[in-house]
Amino acid sequence: MKKTFLYASIMAVAMMGCGSGSGTESKGLTTDSVKFEQKTKASEVKIIVDYPTAGSPVLVNAIAEYVNESLGGTYYGDLLKSDSLMAYYGNTIDGKLKEEYDDVGDESRPPYSFSMDIRKMYETGLAVTFTASSYSYMGGAHGMGFDHGMTFRKSDGRRFCIEMMCDVNSDKFRGMIKDGLRAYFNENGEEVTTDDDLAQMLITESGLDFLPLPQYDPYMTKDGVKFVYQQYEIAPYAAGQPSFTIPYDKIWPYLTKEGRNMIER
Repeated sequence: MKKTFLYASIMAVAMMGCGSGSGTESKGLTTDSVKFEQKTKASEVKIIVDYPTAGSPVLVNAIAEYVNESLGGTYYGDLLKSDSLMAYYGNTIDGKLKEEYDDVGDESRPPYSFSMDIRKMYETGLAVTFTASSYSYMGGAHGMGFDHGMTFRKSDGRRFCIEMMCDVNSDKFRGMIKDGLRAYFNENGEEVTTDDDLAQMLITESGLDFLPLPQYDPYMTKDGVKFVYQQYEIAPYAAGQPSFTIPYDKIWPYLTKEGRNMIER
């Protein structure tokens, strides 16, 4: 039961001492790379965040909230104090890993581990995107990884979510999802050209009759809007995290006015 609880806690992170490194500043938003890293025989924890330090207060707060939520959402202190937030999550996760490791009692095993990187990966004059990538190992044949991202409107910190898209259940839009997944599998050494080929790669109950959208919102990149499925979400572990990017010119008809207004063209 303890291990189940810890898995739930750490996986919620993907839904979701300390030091600082080089800072970056671009178009009114300043970030600083802050880190928590701790290693023992039983546990390894490493968290790196491009933490917002200056800029529009509403934008800085919105991004800090995203960082907090990505790490679990249980820190209730001042979000402007990145060292306190990082120490809280680093020590909390480290304690849980050690508890689970000690509970098994076999010290010949490799340490349990958790790592997360939250990075600023794309920015324009209108929006900025952060991505969060995590990996945890708690024994067994392999660990679990999660990747997701979030785009923020600079003017007020609003998040770009699926609600800024329309007609996502239409046949044409779902056709783009299928095309993106086919491209992903082909780029990873599979030969996937037809719907039947694609269906063979997936583990969804409905098959291609109604292919679900990713559980996490898409986000903006330099090349378009990116969609990421997590491990086991629609495909087996060996398939990794199926992902693809729909170029802006193709996804434009499916964006609301608010969504379009976040894109520089």
